[in-house]
Amino acid sequence: MPISETEQSTIATILSTIDQAIEKTEQLIAKYERIKTGLMQDLLTRGIDEQGRIRREETHQFKDSALGRVPVEWEVVTLKAACERIQDGTHFSPEISEVGEFMYITSKNIRMGELDLNNVDFITREAHDSIFRRCSVKYRDVLLTKDGANTGNVSLNTIKEPISLLSSVAFLRGKKGYLKNDFLFQVLASEKLQKTFKDQMSGNAITRTTLTKINATLITVPKVDEQDRIISVLEKFGSNLFKEKNNLMKYQSMKTALMQDLLTGRVRVNKMIG
Repeated sequence: MPISETEQSTIATILSTIDQAIEKTEQLIAKYERIKTGLMQDLLTRGIDEQGRIRREETHQFKDSALGRVPVEWEVVTLKAACERIQDGTHFSPEISEVGEFMYITSKNIRMGELDLNNVDFITREAHDSIFRRCSVKYRDVLLTKDGANTGNVSLNTIKEPISLLSSVAFLRGKKGYLKNDFLFQVLASEKLQKTFKDQMSGNAITRTTLTKINATLITVPKVDEQDRIISVLEKFGSNLFKEKNNLMKYQSMKTALMQDLLTGRVRVNKMIG
């Protein structure tokens, strides 16, 4: 049975409503991203005092440093000095498969702010043990892509079981009681450090940064209690962004499914409404 003009109009209204929801969600995501970017700039250069106020030079003491003006309480150090461990994965690619005992994480799995395990590879116990002896990444370590187009992508390791890394990915672990991994993640994800990683890239066939350059990269380190305050604020906006990005994917999937069903007549509007 052909789709009538009335049914076509109803389908158009349904799809238009979903388009409006998609547009509003995209606007909300853009708004949260603008706010978070501004907050990161302020919080990672000026910080928050004990009263929860962003520091200002008019009301707080600052000092000159290699990274510009920073609060007097903060230290400016290299990542090597701030971290307990910085190490990349294996430089000898093992045989991989779609199933296996241990996940094998490469640059394709590191998105900005999250791990993508939709297309993860696996390796054998023997291969994993060989890699892990050198590169013993732990749960909640920071993962950083150091090779190729995704250089600078950073996420926390949210996988509780042991994993192996390819050389395109490095892990960083802040010194206990000095640099929290959650704070380190925010620092590495900041615009300033992202630009630093891009500027560090060199090479012909594959552009990359190196462990030597990463180790020498300067960062600011507030006291641990201030790191906690900064993390709390940034994670709040990160949670809002994550929620809205999930909503956007749901709306987009819903639109695709409805278009396939309604525009082919597979599902009739009167049955949906009825």
